[in-house]
Amino acid sequence: MKRLGLLSAAVLLLAGFVYLNEFRWAEQREAENRLGESLFRLGGESVTSLRISRPGRSELTFEHDGGSWRIVEPVEAPADQSKLEALLGRLEGAAKARTFSQAGPQPAKYGLDRPNLILMVGAGGSETTLLMGSRDFSGSSVYVQFQGEEEAYLTSQALLEAGDQDLDEWRSRKVLDFTRNQVSVVEIENAGGRVRLEREGEEWHLAFPLSERADQSSVSGLLSIIEFEEARSFVSDRPEDLKPFGLESPSAEVRLFLEGGLEGGVLTLGRREEDGYLAQNSGSPSVFTVGPEVYEPLTQEVWAFRDKDVVDVTQEQVAELTLRRGSDEIVLAYEDYRWSIVEPESHRDRDPLAHKFWHPISDISFQSIEDAAPEESAWPGSDVELRIRLKDGSTRSFLFKEEAGRFLALKADTGRAGTISEDDYRMLFVPIYEIIE
Repeated sequence: MKRLGLLSAAVLLLAGFVYLNEFRWAEQREAENRLGESLFRLGGESVTSLRISRPGRSELTFEHDGGSWRIVEPVEAPADQSKLEALLGRLEGAAKARTFSQAGPQPAKYGLDRPNLILMVGAGGSETTLLMGSRDFSGSSVYVQFQGEEEAYLTSQALLEAGDQDLDEWRSRKVLDFTRNQVSVVEIENAGGRVRLEREGEEWHLAFPLSERADQSSVSGLLSIIEFEEARSFVSDRPEDLKPFGLESPSAEVRLFLEGGLEGGVLTLGRREEDGYLAQNSGSPSVFTVGPEVYEPLTQEVWAFRDKDVVDVTQEQVAELTLRRGSDEIVLAYEDYRWSIVEPESHRDRDPLAHKFWHPISDISFQSIEDAAPEESAWPGSDVELRIRLKDGSTRSFLFKEEAGRFLALKADTGRAGTISEDDYRMLFVPIYEIIE
C-alpha cells in the first residue's frame, strides 16, 4: 500500500509538471502569434521618441525623459500624457488585417505616395518610419507601409485618428503638474504678503507669517484647484518679454516643494485678460490664460488659511462633555460610537441626538481672532463653559460670553480668543429636551 501511494504521488507530480509546461508553452505560442500579427514589433523595447509629420502642418516631436512625455518641437512644453499613452496603445495594438506584397511600385493606389500622416517611432536606439495613406472602401481601415519596404498593410484607422491631432490637442493643459501626496511645502506670495504652509504628517500648518495649525479644507481646496484646473488658451509660446503679460511683477505666485526639499513647480499669475488671467508655469515658457477660479484662491491673505475652529477635537476623541450655562449643567458621555446622558440623572434613560448638539458645537468657528488673547483668569463672567475630557485623559476648556453686542469665545488651553456669530452663540443654550429622542 505504501508503494502504491508513492507511485500515485509521483504520477500526480509528473502530470502537474506536464500541465504547467504545456500551459507555459501555450502562453508563449500565443504571445509569439500576437507579435507576428502585430504591425509594430516593439517587443520589450520602450519608445523614447515620436515624430508626427502631416502635409502643410508643422512637424511635432515628442521625447520621453524617463518620467513623462514632453513636446520639444515646435514648442517646448509638457505633453498630455493620456494622449501619448493612447497613441502608444494604438501602436501596440495595431494588427496587420491584410498584406499587399507588391505595394512598392504603385504607392498612389494606396495613398502612400502622399501620406496623410508619417509617424516616426524611436525605440531601442533606432527609428522606424510608418507611412499612413488612404482609407479603404469601408473607411474603417487605413493603408500603411514601413518606409523602404515593398509590402503594405491594412490596419485599423484608429491608429491614424490617434496620431492626427493638432498641437494644442497634444499639449498638457494643467496649470501646474505635480503629485499632491509628495507636496510638503506651499508658498504663496501676493499683494497681501507671503504665506508659507508646511505639512506635518497628515496635517498642514502655517509657518509664516504665523505659526499655528492651518485650515485643512482651505489648503486642500487650493491644492485641488491648481492640480485639476486647466489652461483655457495659449497666448504666446516663446515670449521675449514678460512685462506685457504682467508676469514681470506678478499679481500672485505659488511655489510647491516636494519631500526632500525638491522644487515641485511654480505657477505665476499676471494681468487680467478679458474673462481670465495671464499665467505661466515653470514647466514651459508658454503664457496661457486661467479663470478666476485659479486667481481668487491665490490672492487670498493669511486669514483664509488660519484654522478657525473653536472646538478643535473630533467626536472620536471625546470621552465626556460638560456644558454649563449658569446653574444649568448637562453632562454627556461618548463610548462605542454612541452618546449617553450622565447628567441630569432624570434623563439617563433617554438617547441624545448628536446632530442636535455635537455637530453644531463642533462647527462653531471664529469670525475674527485676537492673537494677544487673555488668560482664562482674565476672562471673567462667562455665560457658557464647555469642558471636554478626551479619551487620553486630557481636558479642553472653551468659554463663551456676550459683551457689548459681540459674541466672544476663548479656547482656554491655548489662549486663543475671538468673535463668533450670534447663531453659534445662541445654539449653546439649547435645552436638554431638544437634544433627546
